[in-house]
Amino acid sequence: MERKGFTLMEMMVVMAIVIIMTGAAAPSFYRLIVSNRLQTNAAQLVGDLRMARESAILYQQNLRFYVQSAPSGGKTTYYYEMFLKVSSSGTHWSTDDAPVTSKWVRRTLTSNIQFGAVPGQFVDVGANDSLGRRFFYVEFSSGSGSSFRGQPTSVSSRSTITLTDPSSGKNWYVILESTGSARSSGSPPS
Repeated sequence: MERKGFTLMEMMVVMAIVIIMTGAAAPSFYRLIVSNRLQTNAAQLVGDLRMARESAILYQQNLRFYVQSAPSGGKTTYYYEMFLKVSSSGTHWSTDDAPVTSKWVRRTLTSNIQFGAVPGQFVDVGANDSLGRRFFYVEFSSGSGSSFRGQPTSVSSRSTITLTDPSSGKNWYVILESTGSARSSGSPPS
């Protein structure tokens, strides 16, 4: 009677092949995970830029979107207005203010993703806030003056916010057009 099955040697060869193939595939899986993290954060950022723009149009108020630029190890926070702090006087929220539902939103990038270069056309807030953070902002127009509704007042051409994964050095880009529309891309705009 013949036995059917695998010998120990055949099992060891198969296991060695599986281990080698897994080792070869691991870098590809890592790059896929990093790209997914960057894309997820970029999608959230694009959605929030659109929300700030739409709120400026809907409520007829000039509303700001703030991006953290310092300290270098903690560039993960951004804020945006959905409604002015005091609409009658045009008073904006400050990054020291606590978030307020449906008016002043605070977000933090996830998975250790950070902001890279801040667009030169964003307005420098100047002094650091009480936590030692520095911010830049873009303001979406209510449509008063010479600006169209929802147009970023400080962006005269395409502006790019870079998202960076510090562990891999990989970047993802959020592009803000001069019209106020936002999108994301894996390659920098030309």
